[in-house]
This record gives sequence, structure tokens and C-alpha cells, in this order.
Amino acid sequence: MDESKFQKRYAKAYVNMKDLPANLKSKYGITEHMTKAQAVKSIEKLDKKNIGLDIDCIPDVIIARQFKEYLRGGKQEAQKSDIIQQINALWSRMIEKISKK
Repeated sequence: MDESKFQKRYAKAYVNMKDLPANLKSKYGITEHMTKAQAVKSIEKLDKKNIGLDIDCIPDVIIARQFKEYLRGGKQEAQKSDIIQQINALWSRMIEKISKK
């Protein structure tokens, strides 16, 4: 992935990371304008032993907000799907009526 593509993806991810505790952001060097190279170095710092402790540092409010946003996205997809099904059903009824005439 080139740097510009990384920056676009990172900007979206940073929206979720900006409210992390300062000590956690500092530990992994999370900044608003992190480069791809910095991100790779931060990922190299991850280990199984400490990742659980790091996750435990994230306030429940942040986790709850992310979960609600995830669920809301699922509802929006379901609504889009329902609309498509309704349009298809209406179209099928119209074709049936036209065919009977």
C-alpha cells in the first residue's frame, strides 16, 4: 500500500483512535498524522502479553460507542436490503398485472 492510500485509510481509523487514553496513544505513537512507517513500527511493538492490558485501558464508553456505531451500520444495511426487496416485490406485481391484460 502506498503512502497516500495509507493516509486515507488511517484518517478513517484515527476517528476511532483519537479518544484513546493519552498513555496508550503515546505508547504506540498514535498521532493524527502518523506515517505508514510509524504505523509499522507501532505494530511491531504489539505482543500477546501486553495487548490484553492495553485493551483493558480503553474506557468502556469508547467501546460502547464503537459497538453502537457498528450496530447502526448493520441496521442501515438491513434497511437498504428491505427497500430493494420492496421495490422488487412492487415490480413483480406490476409485471403480473401487465401480463394479465
